[in-house]
Amino acid sequence: MPRLSDWWFRLRAVIRPSAMERELDQEVGFHVAMETEKLIGQGMSAESAAREARRRFGSMGRERETIRDAWGVGWIRDLRVDVLHTFRQFPRRPLYTGLGVVTLSLGIGATVALFSVVQGLLLRPLPVRDQDALHVFWSDYNWRGVEFDFVKERATAFSGLAAFSSDLILLRVDAGSSTVLTGIVSAELFDVLGAGPLKGRTFQRGEDRPGAESVIVVSWAMWQQDLGADPNVIGRRIIFGGIPTTVVGVMPRGFYFPTPEYRAWRPLLLDPASSSYQGNGWLVLLGRTKPGTTPPQLEGDIQAIATALGERFTYPAAWDKTKDATTTPLRRYLVGDLKPALLLLFGAVILLLTMACANVAALVLARTTDRAPEMILRTALGAGQGRLARQVATESVVLSALAGVLGAGFAAALFGVLVASLPLKNGFGAAVSLDWTTFGA
Repeated sequence: MPRLSDWWFRLRAVIRPSAMERELDQEVGFHVAMETEKLIGQGMSAESAAREARRRFGSMGRERETIRDAWGVGWIRDLRVDVLHTFRQFPRRPLYTGLGVVTLSLGIGATVALFSVVQGLLLRPLPVRDQDALHVFWSDYNWRGVEFDFVKERATAFSGLAAFSSDLILLRVDAGSSTVLTGIVSAELFDVLGAGPLKGRTFQRGEDRPGAESVIVVSWAMWQQDLGADPNVIGRRIIFGGIPTTVVGVMPRGFYFPTPEYRAWRPLLLDPASSSYQGNGWLVLLGRTKPGTTPPQLEGDIQAIATALGERFTYPAAWDKTKDATTTPLRRYLVGDLKPALLLLFGAVILLLTMACANVAALVLARTTDRAPEMILRTALGAGQGRLARQVATESVVLSALAGVLGAGFAAALFGVLVASLPLKNGFGAAVSLDWTTFGA
């Protein structure tokens, strides 16, 4: 309880300083009055007693300061004084204040806006489990169903293999019709990705084979926008591609594959009797490596698969899958050649921020030098070097805070323009957002 009372007393001293000052004045006045009465009782006149009581009590200002120090919140009071002094000083030097704030805020705004893009595309984990274990096979959109089944039986370095492609499919619901970019995927895709649904389930084994019911997994955006955020959407029948289709799952908000443009996924048809199974290639193969698989083991397995493909199938020279056999990590496959350009641009912006900080530091130094007479006067009045340094540091912090607030406005204004100017294809512009936590750094 004593500790709680002590903290409550200090909190009052911080949030209600005027009330505490009144109580302090009353306490000091009480002690002076008591001493005065004591002296009057000893035979002194009222005027002489009051004068002697004040003399014995000492300097009123010094005593008040001693009592304030005993409160234990003197540093907060000093900080408040420094901040108020800083805000009084800024309007007297508008050019210095404006130049410092604008210079630093531009650097902060540009850095935060671009870092948000870099983080969204290069640093933030993909909405899958253990993204480093996911690899996309060579020969993009050129695998046939028969080749997928053939490779799946021989991929020893992979714990799972999936195939996917895309199609524009007409969706018809009560609200009307729209064309939906849809992933045409094998039943294993979500298991290989390690991505679970928000509602319902993903595809089950065999739903990509002949005779299976027509089912679909929808994105969070499609559930919200096209299906009206229907809480009973699981099991709902919709007309998809002219076929009555059952919604079996809804993916979480923020999930996408392979790009944010895809709004739904339905099983592809792996039917050995169909022409598409043996015909032209149209699939992409995605695999998840087994835990502990080393790059040499992965490379050896890929080369073995390429050799087996050459023994089983005959390829024309233009589509020979036995040559240049390799895999690409999923993030590199999705982002493509954008990484070097983003990192180069981000490095340039970091350099810009460094230059802005150096320029502002030079302004603060010049401003401090100009205030030499003021500092000498304050030293003569009793201010120590630490107190003066704290005042200068407070001014720098307040200047930085103002620049941060203005920089937030610049970042918000620049972010949309920046995203629109970058070559972010396939809807990846919608996958990045302004990261406000960056301001804390």
